[in-house]
Amino acid sequence: KLKEEVSTLKNLQLELKKACHDTERNRRAMLIAVSVSQQPGAVNYKQTPPNLAQTSQYKNALAALDKAEGEVVNVRTELHRHVTEQKQSRLPEVGSLDQWFQMYGRPKRQAGPEEKYLSHVMTPSRKVKGAISMDKTLSFNTQLSATRTLRRGMLTL
Repeated sequence: KLKEEVSTLKNLQLELKKACHDTERNRRAMLIAVSVSQQPGAVNYKQTPPNLAQTSQYKNALAALDKAEGEVVNVRTELHRHVTEQKQSRLPEVGSLDQWFQMYGRPKRQAGPEEKYLSHVMTPSRKVKGAISMDKTLSFNTQLSATRTLRRGMLTL
């Protein structure tokens, strides 16, 4: 299909080169005719008449290009659909990290307080200081904070 499109494009390019040459020759003849028309006497325009069959040739070439392009687009979409189907058939269905670890195993490094390169959620270590209200009717005891600090590592799981 691509070779057919390339050959059609080459034929169209040759036709357009010839038409461009004729157009350039007509343009030069018209410039000369404009300068001669200001002088007395008859003017010979020396124009090449347009080829009436040329428009049908252009239309046929463009129709062939459109047809070849449509076929190439169809082949590409079919190929893309086939590739995506193959990718989907190869990918395993994994719903959670536990399933992933079951299929591929756990990482060698485990997050912990001694592993500095992995992120780790630290245990609560801060104490919230107790307090007594100004009128001494309420009192709050000192206790451990419920907040947990995330130590961010350089590597991620």
